[in-house]
Amino acid sequence: GSVDVPVIYMTAYSDDETLKRAKLAEPSGYLVKPYQDKELRAAVEVALHNGNLERERSRVGEALRAREGLLQEIVDKTPSIITLKNNEGQYLLVNKEFENAFQMSRERVKGKTDIELFSTELAEALRINDARFVPEGGPIELEIAIPQSNGPPTNPHHKCHFREPPGAPNPRRTRPTGR
Repeated sequence: GSVDVPVIYMTAYSDDETLKRAKLAEPSGYLVKPYQDKELRAAVEVALHNGNLERERSRVGEALRAREGLLQEIVDKTPSIITLKNNEGQYLLVNKEFENAFQMSRERVKGKTDIELFSTELAEALRINDARFVPEGGPIELEIAIPQSNGPPTNPHHKCHFREPPGAPNPRRTRPTGR
């Protein structure tokens, strides 16, 4: 494995080209000679502190991804269609039963609304039902026939609203890159 060691550049050069090249290496600090011992000590302490913060962020991110994977595995093993939408109606999560019923991958669905995925008629019916269950807060059963490409329409459809925490990420802005 690799060793995570902070790097602090110490140089007599501070011209734009040298700074530009140094930034490409993403150093933990940059000191221009002559420097004083207290400046070096401060730079080292900040670099070590930031390195610890970055390792902690990485650890928390890995734990979060593991929990998201566990949640996805749980909903994928459920025989019912499960979806999770944010307050704007964008899909945050769908399970395999949804993917199979509608022949849409979760990657295609994530961050999209019903109007972007379904016919206008079905999207409007889903929007009306979404608006109905949000104020009720608890689980409700809806009588809505949702056409599926691989069989008869689903009916009934169960929904439950969970309040989105303030500042929750918008999937349109947080879509993974490289896929």
